[in-house]
Amino acid sequence: MPLGGFSYSGGLESAVEKGLVENEDDAAQWIEDGLCGVLSVCEGPLWLLLYQAIKERDAAQATQWNHWYWASRDTREMRQETQQMGWSLRQVAMNQSWGNPDLQGLRDQLVPETYLAMHAYASVVHGVKAQDGLLAFFYAWADNQTLAAIKTVPLGQSAGQRLLAKTGDWIEKAVAKSQECIAQQPPTVQTSAVQLSILSSQHEHQYSRLFRS
Repeated sequence: MPLGGFSYSGGLESAVEKGLVENEDDAAQWIEDGLCGVLSVCEGPLWLLLYQAIKERDAAQATQWNHWYWASRDTREMRQETQQMGWSLRQVAMNQSWGNPDLQGLRDQLVPETYLAMHAYASVVHGVKAQDGLLAFFYAWADNQTLAAIKTVPLGQSAGQRLLAKTGDWIEKAVAKSQECIAQQPPTVQTSAVQLSILSSQHEHQYSRLFRS
């Protein structure tokens, strides 16, 4: 999808600049930590909750979880990233007339249009099962992080292939953790990732950079 995702590094470029990611092993640890320690307890549970609310045509719940996710984006770059990619995916959905009028009306109430919400919406309207949709969401993130690592560390293409080969187990663990989070009453969502927030804030002022986040 032409969403602009590859122009963002999600804080990885700043981690490289600060010497936290210097080689293939560091990059693997960064991606594993991101999937299993951050996305699995924040983006993952919220994606599943959004998917469920959209599927049930519950605009109030969908709006609540969309706002929750937006509030968790605690730096300017994080907000710009999710809103720009969400807007782009929404344009694709509108141009291709995805969804019936009821779903389209619900979609238009999700303001700001976060990428998380638009991805869940796209999965619902195309009949993608929740687990498969979340797997795809996590894989897209891991793929983007791998490409960012290749460019910034830098790493070779073979190293990139090795990194992607490792992500399968991490993604499955992240999906399972996200499912555990929403099975609790009330659902457990952890939106604090302090080091990532600091790195994102520092990236805003990084002198020389390839990426927008």
